[in-house]
Amino acid sequence: MVFYIIIYIFIIQEKIFNNNTHGTGCSLSSAIASNLAKGYSMLDSVKKAKNFVLCSIRNSVDFGEIGGTVNQMGEIYKNIDIEKLY
Repeated sequence: MVFYIIIYIFIIQEKIFNNNTHGTGCSLSSAIASNLAKGYSMLDSVKKAKNFVLCSIRNSVDFGEIGGTVNQMGEIYKNIDIEKLY
């Protein structure tokens, strides 16, 4: 006999209202998989991935009327001192 225990966990985050959401699904699934590969638990992996995608939407690239795409490197670029790179 097989028993399944299902637990639902709701993770509440802010919603960003813009059309620059192309790539969010792929980014979310890749981030979850990457965090699992790093050894994080499923819950921690999902939390980290959701935060990553939220930051990617915040730093998204707007292409006008057609919407835009998420910018996965946005937070990294904000924290780089460009002067030190050259």
